[in-house]
This record gives sequence, C-alpha cells and structure tokens, in this order.
Amino acid sequence: MCAYYITSVHDQAMVRLFGQKNTNTFCFVEKLEPKEMRELVVDYLKRRKDKHRLPANLVVNAAFQDVYPCKEG
Repeated sequence: MCAYYITSVHDQAMVRLFGQKNTNTFCFVEKLEPKEMRELVVDYLKRRKDKHRLPANLVVNAAFQDVYPCKEG
C-alpha cells in the first residue's frame, strides 16, 4: 500500500505539472517502479528524521525533490 500511495503522489505531480516550464518541484523519472519509489522515500526518511511529522504527500515530494532536483536553465 505504501508503494502505491507514493506512486499516486508522483503521478499526481506529473499530471499537475505536465507542460508547465520551470514549475516542477522535482524533475520526475517516469520509469521508476512502485517498489523503487517506496525505497527512495524510505531512504530519504532514514536520512531526514526531521521530516517524519510532515504530511505524507509533502514527504514524498521532498524525497523526490532531494533525489531528482530540476536543473536550472
């Protein structure tokens, strides 16, 4: 269930930001499997214990932003 929740946050961001330049909170990778996304978020939470009390969707977005930041320019 955790992996699919994370996947839905990722997918929602893809839909919301599709076609809008320079508004992405992270530059997503479309070929990640749900299990890989879950591992990414869990690893992020292990490193960032200060994020444990945030709402889940903010944690997922922060984890993706940390690993897949958008490059300037």
